[in-house]
Amino acid sequence: MNDLGQRIKSIRLSFGENMREFGERFNASDSLVSRWEKHGVIPTPERLKAIAELSNQSVDELLDVTDYKQLYEQQKQQINKLKKEILNLNSYIVGHGNGDEMAVMSQVLLVLENTIIDDWRDQE
Repeated sequence: MNDLGQRIKSIRLSFGENMREFGERFNASDSLVSRWEKHGVIPTPERLKAIAELSNQSVDELLDVTDYKQLYEQQKQQINKLKKEILNLNSYIVGHGNGDEMAVMSQVLLVLENTIIDDWRDQE
């Protein structure tokens, strides 16, 4: 059972309804409610909104978007850590490499840093 399906089932059970009764609220069959709960089928946006309203929560809360916010923050921390590592590597190369190695490695690190930053901007 998926997380959204589990949340929908919990809402249904909190009203003491079987799948048929719950489905009637949203003009959905009991088999469709079963697919929401057990098979990862996501209700239509209209039904999601109605289910969320029934349970006194937002659609974001029903979908558990807060997990995505946490993931976003974790990715942001990882990118900042990578940027620091790139700066450390660049400093090491400048201090220990010969001219050709320094030039090549500095370019590699610059491309890597720009790629990380560009990927990050695409996600924001």
